[in-house]
Amino acid sequence: MGFSTQKKIIHFIVFYFIVILFGTSLAIGAESDADPSEAISEADMAVRAEIVKAAIAHKAYAEGLEGYRQEQRLNLKAKELEITLKQPSTMCQAVETQDSLLSGYQKSQSKMIDGQRSVLKNLGSNVNTGQTVANLHAATNDRFCSDDEVNLSICKPTTESKYENLAGADQNAMYLFQSNDGTQTYEGERDGAQVDAVNSYISRVVVGVPPEQLKNDGHARYLRSPESRAYAELLRRYKAFLSMSSYSLNQIKESRNPLK
Repeated sequence: MGFSTQKKIIHFIVFYFIVILFGTSLAIGAESDADPSEAISEADMAVRAEIVKAAIAHKAYAEGLEGYRQEQRLNLKAKELEITLKQPSTMCQAVETQDSLLSGYQKSQSKMIDGQRSVLKNLGSNVNTGQTVANLHAATNDRFCSDDEVNLSICKPTTESKYENLAGADQNAMYLFQSNDGTQTYEGERDGAQVDAVNSYISRVVVGVPPEQLKNDGHARYLRSPESRAYAELLRRYKAFLSMSSYSLNQIKESRNPLK
């Protein structure tokens, strides 16, 4: 029932009471031969009292209606806020996945930096070429000796079981990009046997046989020798040039290194 309908009903009740009271007062006055003006005055007072009661009832009704409307508005607002602020059921899972990916990315970048430093160190540490080559590739020859090299008696088959299916991997770019079964993620655990093979491959491609450094004969002699200064600058250029290859290959390696 609307507010205007309720108001009309209240007005009708008030009018009805006025008519009844006025008629009753006149009838009483006529029967008792009382002064008509006194009867009218009593009827007027009674009507005023009923009007006051009706006004009080109307005010209470209006206040109650307004309170009800405010409550409904608050309930509606609360529901709207609940819908707006409610997190989807997959929110926690999405956050965990994002944290895991971020952690994996940070770990990969850290490992890439370590690989880059190792390559650059090897590029600038050769003071005796024969000894440097023997040291750089000794572990590689023991782990990844290929069948052709075994037949030529260059090296012997590996004695470590985890490297058995990686013969020649230090000379094959395929292992940089995929595993033996064709998947893009390396076999085994993080930093496992295939990562060792890829590190050896990067060392062979980038470091190879690094040029010998100048002997430490003192800075004064270095300044007096244009050939020494030119050679040193060529070594710096060589190192800077190959650092780009090292960085690219290490990035590829870490993008395929298992996360765990």
